[in-house]
Amino acid sequence: MIVGVVMFLGLFFLPLWNIHLKAPQYPEGLGMDIYITGLKGESKNDISNINMLNHYIGMRTLPKAEDMWEFQVFPIVVIGMVAIGVLLGILGLLKKVKPVTFLIWFIVMGVLGLLGVYDFNVWLADYGGNLDPNASIKLVDEAGNLMTYKPPLLGYQKMLNFDVYSYPNTGGYVMGLGFLLVFLAYIIGQNSLKSLKSVAGSAATLLLLSTFFVSCSPKIDPIRYGEDECDACRMKIVERTHAAQLVTKKGKNYKFDATECMIRFLASEVKEEDMEHILSANYLDPGNLIDATKATYIISENIPSPMGAFLSTLNTREEAEQLQKEHGGELYSWEMVKKQILSKPENVAHEEEHQQADEEDIE
Repeated sequence: MIVGVVMFLGLFFLPLWNIHLKAPQYPEGLGMDIYITGLKGESKNDISNINMLNHYIGMRTLPKAEDMWEFQVFPIVVIGMVAIGVLLGILGLLKKVKPVTFLIWFIVMGVLGLLGVYDFNVWLADYGGNLDPNASIKLVDEAGNLMTYKPPLLGYQKMLNFDVYSYPNTGGYVMGLGFLLVFLAYIIGQNSLKSLKSVAGSAATLLLLSTFFVSCSPKIDPIRYGEDECDACRMKIVERTHAAQLVTKKGKNYKFDATECMIRFLASEVKEEDMEHILSANYLDPGNLIDATKATYIISENIPSPMGAFLSTLNTREEAEQLQKEHGGELYSWEMVKKQILSKPENVAHEEEHQQADEEDIE
């Protein structure tokens, strides 16, 4: 109980939520982390760049900590609930309170959290919908109504030419773990009182909670073939047999028209250890993205790929060996294929690949 409650103090130095925007003019993306004490850009100039973009379409500048009462009240609420929770844990050790008091704390904190989420959603709606009528750019939807720009509360949304992602950040997951530990304290306490019926109900509730928090983990954004652009070479992603995707632990998605593009992007733009998912399309099951780190690869000049590296991904080595018998080529593991693709200087490799892609388009 005490450990779970104290974990909520992580909200004071860990970001609770993250909103990330990505567009062709910002290939590395812009993002802001939301703390209970204020907003902070992912990178040094992200907040100023977001404010500049917002200005053109009539959105207000992002608020500073002193501009929102939430950033003043939420820290006080968290400290108060942590103090009460620690006190209950100590009284529990002294057998002065029953385990149901842990459940009461859990419910109260959960209700406060839901109210915070509701308040956040209301703020997003006002922020994206209450626009300056004198804005430089006024856009309308198909019905002729003035567009609004509310970011998603959770998940992905397309806004003009921006891909917008909104997911819990590190602090959110720490808070979720704190909730689970507090609930576990209640279950253990009830079990020590021989209340088997209550334990069964608590276990079912814990399972539902676990499902909820797992659902908030970084998600794979479906590739929109023919619409999405490769984050490495900026070409349209068309072929389902060779597409690839990266999902960071923070929930950012990067999409690629070919696995070779993803490999070079991993080597130059992001770190592999920061990835939650590294995915590549199964050549024999087009559109199905599989774990690239566990796949088997074939490089065969008889199997073209979008960027001309002749690289294809197979789910199993047996499938790769069968394809090798039919088309020739060499087989590689994940580590081996990375070295093979990166063995060419990037500018030379891309020149050859674009030439190969152009030849395929002509054919």
